[in-house]
Amino acid sequence: MRRRARAVARAWLGGLRFPERMVEAVAVLVEAHLAPSQLVAGGAGPRAYRRLARRLAVAGVSLVALERLARADQLGRTTPEALSGRFEAGAAFLAAAEAAGVREAPRPDVVTARDLMARGIAPGPELGRLLRRCRELEDETGDREPGAILARCLGERARARH
Repeated sequence: MRRRARAVARAWLGGLRFPERMVEAVAVLVEAHLAPSQLVAGGAGPRAYRRLARRLAVAGVSLVALERLARADQLGRTTPEALSGRFEAGAAFLAAAEAAGVREAPRPDVVTARDLMARGIAPGPELGRLLRRCRELEDETGDREPGAILARCLGERARARH
C-alpha cells in the first residue's frame, strides 16, 4: 500500500513538473508517514531510527520533517487524540530520534573506504559490500569506534572465507 502511495505521489507531482528532488522527497515522506507512530507503538530501538534516518536522508529529508507530516496526518483525523490536538507519538518519536543521535540527519559513517583500503581491501565490489556491512554494524550496535566496527566486520569476512 505504501509503495503504491509513493508511486501515486511521484506520478502526480511529476505530472505537475515539480523538480525531481522535491518529487523524491515527497515520495519518501509519503511512503514513511506512518513510521513515527509505528516505531513508537512497537517500542523500536535506536537501530530502527538510525536506519530510517539514512533512508530518508537519501532524498534530503529528516526525521523532523517526517514527524511534522505524521503530525499533520494524525491531527487531520477525527480520533479523540486528533480532536484534542494531541499527537503524543510525535514527541516520543523525536525524543527517540534525538537519543539515537539522528534527529536532524543520520550520523556520518565512522568507517570509511580509506579505513578499509588501509587494511588491504582493494577498491571494487567487495569494498562496497564491506562498507555497507560496517554501516549496518554501526546502526545495529550504535558503536562510534571505527576500530571495533572494522574488527567485527573483517572478522565476519574471515570466518565466511573458511
